[in-house]
Amino acid sequence: MDAVTPWITPALLVALFAWLRLDIRELRRDLNLRIDRTEKRIDDLAKDFGKRFDEVNKRFDKRFDEVNKRFDDINRELADLRERMAKLEGSLEGFLAGRRDRDAA
Repeated sequence: MDAVTPWITPALLVALFAWLRLDIRELRRDLNLRIDRTEKRIDDLAKDFGKRFDEVNKRFDKRFDEVNKRFDDINRELADLRERMAKLEGSLEGFLAGRRDRDAA
């Protein structure tokens, strides 16, 4: 037993370090795999987010176009009303001027 003891301790230490090295290598491989999966998942989420953002942007563009069209219609109506009001004011001034001339005569 005394002849084996000096060889057992270094052999056990070498076996322990070999096992730890193998375990660390497997741990590193597992960690790299998880990192790859996470990066892929982040890329997928980024693509999905980009698609959703584009869809929302398109919907808002449609709504803004509709609102702009409504404002254009309202502006046209206001322009027509201003024109009609100017004509009415001119007619009223002509009527009042004619009445003043008649009353003056």
